Amino acid sequence: MEKEGLVDREKLLGISGRGRKVQMELAEKWNIKEYPSPAGGCKLTDPGFSKRLKDLLTHNKDAKVEHIDILNIGRHFRINENVKIVSTRTQDEFKLLKTMIKEGDYIFDTLDVTGSTVVLRGQPTEEDILFAARIAARYSKAREQKMLELSIEFTMKINIIY
Repeated sequence: MEKEGLVDREKLLGISGRGRKVQMELAEKWNIKEYPSPAGGCKLTDPGFSKRLKDLLTHNKDAKVEHIDILNIGRHFRINENVKIVSTRTQDEFKLLKTMIKEGDYIFDTLDVTGSTVVLRGQPTEEDILFAARIAARYSKAREQKMLELSIEFTMKINIIY
């Protein structure tokens, strides 16, 4: 637009950065009542989210919208082609993650101390399971201890005919 002479940069207000204070003041001055919320922005501009989305699309060719929700939660670890680990950071993330548990997930929780809940997805080896347990221990209140007890759940549906 500038190259074509349609916009003169000298006449612009010089608004830059992520702050919206100036825009909100102008909206009030010009009596503009409806405009997008100043909070947030496009998730694709968040480097962490974009990296997680790229990982999802790289490792799951059949990705669906419901697979994207988990990308908003916690710390993510791609430990190999077959295994992804998600570790919660807060109680609110834990509550959200609980609603996203799927068949075949491994869930790691610390016992006797507060800490991160960790979900492992994929086809893990015994070494991958141990690594996920170490992540749960690392992000717990007992990370300095030499020993820590964890519970590990494996979610599975079983149909029994009798």
